[in-house]
Amino acid sequence: DTFYGLQDRDFGDRSNASGYLRLDHAFSDSLTWSTTLRHGKDKTKYYVTQPTTGADGQVTRGNKSTNRDNETTAFNSQLSGDIDLFGRQHSFALGVDISNSKATARKIIGTPSTATSAPYENPNSNDAWDGSFTYADDYGPISSIGTTQSRTLYLFDTVQLDPKWEANFGISYNHYKVTAHSFAQGSRGVYTPE
Repeated sequence: DTFYGLQDRDFGDRSNASGYLRLDHAFSDSLTWSTTLRHGKDKTKYYVTQPTTGADGQVTRGNKSTNRDNETTAFNSQLSGDIDLFGRQHSFALGVDISNSKATARKIIGTPSTATSAPYENPNSNDAWDGSFTYADDYGPISSIGTTQSRTLYLFDTVQLDPKWEANFGISYNHYKVTAHSFAQGSRGVYTPE
């Protein structure tokens, strides 16, 4: 129930944007094809107080922050339908999933990095903080960057055994590639993905 943050310093900004394109085609009443392409990007920036135990009943107002961009592109294409095979009704889905994600973290530097200590009880969120923020722009310095690539092929089949029983079968092949790079503080942190 106690807030140790500072009105003049703490903030949080979030935004996201996404879009998708979907194409559907029916070859017949029992065979359809659909493809979806999605792209999304979200940005998160915050600089907030991280209180820690101080001396003489005071709480030290440290900080934690992030300046992070997440970007994802995902593609799915699927052929699905109903067929009679070996005297049984089959409902199947055959498809491919592909996705690429990138997470980029940059620094937000608050100067000074600490603020006036607060009493353990009844801290004042209106205590003055006359500092400033330095933001890393879109070209660096980067503190870390990570990428994830996912590739999946799948086939699922539901077999009608009789009016009361059905069996589900499925197989999928999944391939993941994850990379992560961290950069020392003060380095430019320019990275070109493989």
